[in-house]
Amino acid sequence: MYIELWSGLRDLMHENQSSQSKSRAQQFINWSLKDVASEFAWPFLRGTKSFTPTANGTYDLNNIEQLTGLSANIYAIPSAAGDAGATVYINGKYINTTTSAYNVVNSSIVLSAGVSASASQQFSHIDSFLKPVTSGVITLTNGSGNVICTLGASDTYIANDIRKISAVVDTNSGSQVIPFDYNMFVKANPGTTNSSSQLAWDLDYGSQIRVMNISPTSTYAFNVLYQRDPKYLVNDYDRTEFPTYFYQDIIDYAYKVYGKGYEDEATVTPDGNLYQLKQVLIAEMIRKYTSGGDRKSQRILPRGHKRTI
Repeated sequence: MYIELWSGLRDLMHENQSSQSKSRAQQFINWSLKDVASEFAWPFLRGTKSFTPTANGTYDLNNIEQLTGLSANIYAIPSAAGDAGATVYINGKYINTTTSAYNVVNSSIVLSAGVSASASQQFSHIDSFLKPVTSGVITLTNGSGNVICTLGASDTYIANDIRKISAVVDTNSGSQVIPFDYNMFVKANPGTTNSSSQLAWDLDYGSQIRVMNISPTSTYAFNVLYQRDPKYLVNDYDRTEFPTYFYQDIIDYAYKVYGKGYEDEATVTPDGNLYQLKQVLIAEMIRKYTSGGDRKSQRILPRGHKRTI
């Protein structure tokens, strides 16, 4: 659990039990999880996203519609009366419109039978929503009533978490949608008409995907396979996707990369060596994960053995 990670780091840093010490340790742990996640295609950080393209163009794969103003109150509307009393946690950022002060904000909404405000807590950017399994759908809106996210009954964590798209497949035909440079497509097809029957995709701004060679007479169902960013941990009982046998290595990474320098500026790793330190520590985690140990059954597999489905 989260408390195992941040409290272990706090102990290594010889910090007291103040709220400031806790906040620092928590921040360093979340930074470390993001660092480690970005350096390897961890199987437990795989995700999928489906959408149905009807024409050539750009499609937004984000789960959360971002706020357009500097600040907005967030409201939650449950579809089932039985969900009254459940809590939706909101993680995001707030920029003070007067002072431009920037704060990371973690707030919550206790669901009622009707619209429930988040205790006047304002957000400028939403990172994620967390909730328990509910009986019905939870709709999140801003003060203007615009829907920014819909949480299904079984959704417990929703974020714009696409880090890297691995593949796109048309599940109707079973064919792969190939990655292709959109500029090359436009150069060969100035009118952006279809150049062949081969489906293609390219990345656009943010988590938007651009598809090419879509036929208006065909029906498609695209499944996007991607690597996810790790969950942003908030509550002590939150669990990261990394298995528990990573915990000690993650605490050690957070201490050596972030905590040690804060603890004593005289021992901070020079910038020139910090990148190497990160790479060495993460490479060791990858080595432990990929060589020898069958983590699921605890059997030892011969080095180089590749398990097949």
